[in-house]
Amino acid sequence: MSGVTFNWYTLGGALIIAAAAATFAYYRYLQEQKHQRSTLLNALFSEIANIYEHYSYAAHEIPTTLEDEFEIQKRLRWSSYGKISSISDIEKLGFLSALNIKALLQLGLLIRNDDMLLQQLQEKKEEITPERLKYLKGRFKDRIENSERIISELIKSYPHLHPIFENIKSQFL
Repeated sequence: MSGVTFNWYTLGGALIIAAAAATFAYYRYLQEQKHQRSTLLNALFSEIANIYEHYSYAAHEIPTTLEDEFEIQKRLRWSSYGKISSISDIEKLGFLSALNIKALLQLGLLIRNDDMLLQQLQEKKEEITPERLKYLKGRFKDRIENSERIISELIKSYPHLHPIFENIKSQFL
């Protein structure tokens, strides 16, 4: 033997340090995952609540008479919502149920269709009738219901969101 001695204490200490580092890293990873889910949930909830609020105003503000063309065109422009940013990274919303993800995707398609209808009415002003404006107002009320259903499902899984939505709803009573 060449004089090298094996120190069990050093090996044991190194193993304990390695295990502690691995445990800490895993705990940190779990905390980061929880934080990311919470951030995504807050962003999603806020966006759906914003859709609820947007269409609550838009449904109320769409005129149903043809008295003021400028006002009609202004309200049509203001009523467009645009894309739902939460669905651009849908794979990050894996913490939601499949039904919630489907409802969110469907809401995105319905909003896209509403925006296309708004664009069409802005481009072809002669096609604006009281009946079409009432139809549009009804579509907006449907978006309110669509977004409220998604919010209700989120609240079932995450009850801490309930008071936030109640506060938003109270603005429209």
